[in-house]
Amino acid sequence: MATEPLVAVCGLYCGACTMYRAMRDNNQQKIEGLVQIFKSRGLEYTADDLKCDGCLGQVQGFGALI
Repeated sequence: MATEPLVAVCGLYCGACTMYRAMRDNNQQKIEGLVQIFKSRGLEYTADDLKCDGCLGQVQGFGALI
């Protein structure tokens, strides 16, 4: 099993994840855009819900629960 914190439990590389990169780069415009995308699909996530430093990192986004 990989111990690299940027290898998601699903096997994807977190560095390719828009949500992860927006948080890593503290890109508020991208974060707000993601919140709006989720909202347009009926999902009420906030910027705090998107915080993530990889599925194996200290702070896991909601995607780690999937």
